[in-house]
Amino acid sequence: MTTRAQFDADRFEEIKTESSVRTAATPHEMLCEQCARTAFVDADTHETFRRKAEQGISEGFLCGECVAANLEAERM
Repeated sequence: MTTRAQFDADRFEEIKTESSVRTAATPHEMLCEQCARTAFVDADTHETFRRKAEQGISEGFLCGECVAANLEAERM
């Protein structure tokens, strides 16, 4: 029996949770904490950051470009 996690782990394509335009899959607007760019995210991502804000956790949303730039800066 194959579980969903095993199926997802075997996938090569990246699951997109963020977009620069509003789509049916990414209807929620969020601002990147680092660059202030508008990004549209899926319901799960939006709910995760909403709960963090309610709990007082200061970790804000970072767009994919800022995450990639931060990872690159860490490697240097």
